[in-house]
Amino acid sequence: MDQHSTSTPYDAAALAGAALAGALAAAVNPGPYDIFSAIISVTILLVIWAYERGRNRDFAQSLALAAVVAFVSLLLLGLPLELLAGQGSLDGVCALGNGNCRPNEYETAVPDWWLALTWIAVTAIVTAVDLQRQKSLLTSGV
Repeated sequence: MDQHSTSTPYDAAALAGAALAGALAAAVNPGPYDIFSAIISVTILLVIWAYERGRNRDFAQSLALAAVVAFVSLLLLGLPLELLAGQGSLDGVCALGNGNCRPNEYETAVPDWWLALTWIAVTAIVTAVDLQRQKSLLTSGV
């Protein structure tokens, strides 16, 4: 099958697998965003890129791809957001609220609404870029 053909079941499985991996990574590693989160994100994004580059997609497929990329990107973008929300610290905030936390009792300092807005923005940007790329693939006749 040529690389510019439409999606196959393998593409959907790869995209679903990447989304699941991102969800597991976000759920398994509680606490502040850290360098490990960024490494997981970059790895999953490379897998998505390897399977999805050069493929023809319609609007719904571009939007789905963008939503997954944005979701996985939160693990990467969480690191600078943690620095911003934590005022330069990657320690997070004490989940107990009393300041006497052990290392595993810290939560992220990043508010949920920051993550939601980041996800929306990245989804919009990736969708626009992918649709533009799709348009150029069609006009080039590849």
